[in-house]
Amino acid sequence: MKRLGFVLVLAVSALAFLHDATPAAACSCIGEEPEKKIEQANAIFSGRVMFVAGNVDIDSLHEYQNVVGFWVSEVWKGPVQGFVYVKTRVAEASCGYTFETGRQYLVYATEGAFGYSTSLCSGNRDISPGARYWEDPPVDLELLGQGRVPSSWVEPRSVTIQPIEMAVWGVALVIAGFILAAGSILGYKRFRKR
Repeated sequence: MKRLGFVLVLAVSALAFLHDATPAAACSCIGEEPEKKIEQANAIFSGRVMFVAGNVDIDSLHEYQNVVGFWVSEVWKGPVQGFVYVKTRVAEASCGYTFETGRQYLVYATEGAFGYSTSLCSGNRDISPGARYWEDPPVDLELLGQGRVPSSWVEPRSVTIQPIEMAVWGVALVIAGFILAAGSILGYKRFRKR
């Protein structure tokens, strides 16, 4: 009976530990000049945020990110189409940029294996009417000059979302199965001793 209690305490402790597990990260943006941010970006565009899908496991490495769908209105750099997905980390502490649905943004993105991504340090800015800028007018918009219309329209695809809660429930089910199996084995051994 003591073993079963020990196994239960161990399992509940593991579940509590895994439930609160979040990756530790810190974001520190070094003040780069707008020219450098323009040079480093693979794509620069403005667009309206149509949706933000949170906590998506894009590359199955459990690095959950937000996927943001943009209706693109103007392009300055890169082969950006009329609708584009951009990923960013979930939290600002890990350099994630917080986009709000319905607002218009100037987005600096880099292209990687899983499409475009951006960060708090990329140079993004809210350009919605009434948005506040650090400088007036924004230096980067002056440097970029006149943009162009997006290259083509692409129908938005659905984004498969695997929230963190699903992973936690999966771990909880595995632990519960382990507890049931351990309890069954201990119960069977006790029954055989009689």
